[in-house]
Amino acid sequence: MVYFQRRRAVYVEINYGTQAGPVTHLRKMMLDELQRRHYSHRTAKTYVRIVHDFAQHFHCAPNQLGPKQIRQYPAHRFQVKKLTPATVSQYASALRFSGGGGGSRTI
Repeated sequence: MVYFQRRRAVYVEINYGTQAGPVTHLRKMMLDELQRRHYSHRTAKTYVRIVHDFAQHFHCAPNQLGPKQIRQYPAHRFQVKKLTPATVSQYASALRFSGGGGGSRTI
């Protein structure tokens, strides 16, 4: 991501390519929506990482996971990984942003 300023507003230009390979359609949609809503660079990076970790935890794509897994994952992070409540709240926010496991999805 590259920052540039214009008239007191900070805009973010997202670099979609990575060294690991091309960005998936779901990730690109999520990055576009984060940019459209003017989320900070750090928040966008964190949300993408959280959704990636979520998908890896359940060994499938995030759009194939439902509300049950979305409830289980932050609880797992809190109980097993011993994360703070604030961090778990950020995980829950990222997963809610990513679509919430049904209905109209952001990603």
